Amino acid sequence: MDDANAAPFFRVLRGSPDEVEIAALVVALLAVSRAGAATGGQARRISRWRPENDYHAPGAWTSGRRD
Repeated sequence: MDDANAAPFFRVLRGSPDEVEIAALVVALLAVSRAGAATGGQARRISRWRPENDYHAPGAWTSGRRD
């Protein structure tokens, strides 16, 4: 497929952005794609694991205090 018949990289659905807005979009897309390439193409996952005894009742930090 040559450049004349290639599908557009992105398409504006509403509004009429000027050159500056399109340039900002291109920079943002490049930054996101480069960040993905830096991590080997995999998104960084945040662990949601919590130990079972993670809950502490209100005031529990004072209950173990000895006077």
